[in-house]
Amino acid sequence: MALNKTFDFMNKRLVPLIQAFRSVHTPENLGIPKYNEERARTSSQYTSDVILGRFKSRMAQQAQPEARGMLFIEDIKTLLHVADESDSETIHNLLKRYNTQKSKTEFILGPIVMRYFYVVNQPVEALKAFCDPALDGMFDYISSVKILVSLLYKHNMFEELFAVYDVIKAKNFKETDLFLNIGTVILAACYKKNTPESYKMALDLVNKNEDMLISNDHIASSRQRVTLIASIALRQNDPNTALDFLTRMDERTGILPRNLKVIAYSYLDRPEDALSTIRRPLVRDQLVKFMPEAIEALKQSLDRVKEENQKEILTTEFNSVEKELQEKNLMVDKDIEYYLERPVVRTTPRSQEQRNRKSSKKQEVESDSDSD
Repeated sequence: MALNKTFDFMNKRLVPLIQAFRSVHTPENLGIPKYNEERARTSSQYTSDVILGRFKSRMAQQAQPEARGMLFIEDIKTLLHVADESDSETIHNLLKRYNTQKSKTEFILGPIVMRYFYVVNQPVEALKAFCDPALDGMFDYISSVKILVSLLYKHNMFEELFAVYDVIKAKNFKETDLFLNIGTVILAACYKKNTPESYKMALDLVNKNEDMLISNDHIASSRQRVTLIASIALRQNDPNTALDFLTRMDERTGILPRNLKVIAYSYLDRPEDALSTIRRPLVRDQLVKFMPEAIEALKQSLDRVKEENQKEILTTEFNSVEKELQEKNLMVDKDIEYYLERPVVRTTPRSQEQRNRKSSKKQEVESDSDSD
């Protein structure tokens, strides 16, 4: 769907700006805390509301199409760090003037603009800026796109998010950069949308980037991507594909892989394998927890067993396993969606962390030897 058509559609249905879901990315991952620190520092330089009001009024005058004189990047940066939600139109008009100005610096404004919209919670205005032909090129940076799609996701604006993705795919971005930076948000939106079309989009995205789906340097991010595509497959009644993705990752990497495996095996009427997936950590005294959805799927799978003797044996084993889970407090009351939406906090590659630790230890040794 073309982005301008999507935007028209958005205006017609008046998207409710409800922050219903957590963001897939942490604020730190989007640069929000540092932006807020700069907002606080910049605002503190204005000793009264009167002085701040005068500055905003001057910038509003310069934002008018008939305004003359050069716009300075420092003034725009300052406004972006003191503006509230009522200043978005002024900012948009200033950016249009600045983008057509012959003399301008190479400073990258796009990410700061998107952080402003994120902080004042204005996804519609952020999308307007991204869509505006007069601002072409200003948001052609992966960090700008990452913030925008995260903001759209927070407001359930999945059609708009997909349209933005279609637009940036046509731009000069590396496929790997897109996948590693916004792939998880796209998959999360596909999960929420839960249609055959969004499932196809998710599969296409993952299959094109199969080599990067699982990374030893980014275990947490890899687990999130794998569990998302597996969950989408399960919601679309495709447990074979879900199981195919899940078996590529070590199930010991978190609570979701095991639970999703239990559900996939249950959907495939393989209760023996589902029971084995639960039993395995219990035998090893591993404190792996299971969710109501996984247990319920297994129960329903057992109900479908036709051979009575086998059904009795499996049911007896299930009752034993369920009792042990309850006694060891290994049943959680949170559902799969809760864990799917937990943002990945660690962003430093594991190999880099290891190098940092080695470097740190080396410096400690050198420091100790110096003190001697």
